[in-house]
Amino acid sequence: MIKYKFDVLQWLKAAGYNTGRLRREKLLGQSTLQKLRHGDLLSWGELSKVCELLHVQPGDVVYYVPDSAEGARVPGPSEYAAGVDVIAAAVGVPGHVIVDGITRSRMSVITISDVVHMTAAQVKTMGQYLLSFVEPYERPYKAEEHGAEDISREDGGTA
Repeated sequence: MIKYKFDVLQWLKAAGYNTGRLRREKLLGQSTLQKLRHGDLLSWGELSKVCELLHVQPGDVVYYVPDSAEGARVPGPSEYAAGVDVIAAAVGVPGHVIVDGITRSRMSVITISDVVHMTAAQVKTMGQYLLSFVEPYERPYKAEEHGAEDISREDGGTA
């Protein structure tokens, strides 16, 4: 059976394409958005458009799950750790923040281990997607983005 590796609508949103924009600019139709919401498979043309918007290959979006557990390959811990390290470096956060995002997003271990074969843009998009699941106080804080050098954060910590 073919399954999505991640929530495609969330990835599109992280890439700047919310559902309103997708409909307004006629990038994806309502029926395509409904298919994505329900986890239904897209046509080749629809999948092609999603890949174009996210700058990914079809294999980055979907994967095959054998009907039986026989023949299924599960990545080992070192492959997972390497994937986490690659994502963390791409978005400039510690690995534990990415692991938290992975856990909260329920992203597949197979997807994480596959990042070592993705392009830099794909890895960065995945990292931004995972950061969207991390609580604001757990995200890295950069005072220079807010025009100050030493600003206290809302949670009581300092930058």
